[in-house]
Amino acid sequence: MALETTATYSEETDEFDIHSPTLTSTKWWPGCMAKTATHTIVMARLIIKGKDYGIHGFIVQLRSLDNHMPLPGSPFLLALSLAFSLTITTLQGAL
Repeated sequence: MALETTATYSEETDEFDIHSPTLTSTKWWPGCMAKTATHTIVMARLIIKGKDYGIHGFIVQLRSLDNHMPLPGSPFLLALSLAFSLTITTLQGAL
């Protein structure tokens, strides 16, 4: 499969570890969502006990609903993008 991102189920924590191992597996989203998004849907290959069950969508919370700060374990990058002129800027985001 071409999709590099995996979501591996952990029986110990009853959680999915979502892992994008390379720069080419980085998830990008359009302008201003880097500033406003609290959740996202990540497409990833589901791995359970070492077996690949194909591509599934996972709802992932990125920010606290109380203070809008990024949650631990959800590192994302902000890139300042110039759009159409030097006076119009848009925050782009990446996971």
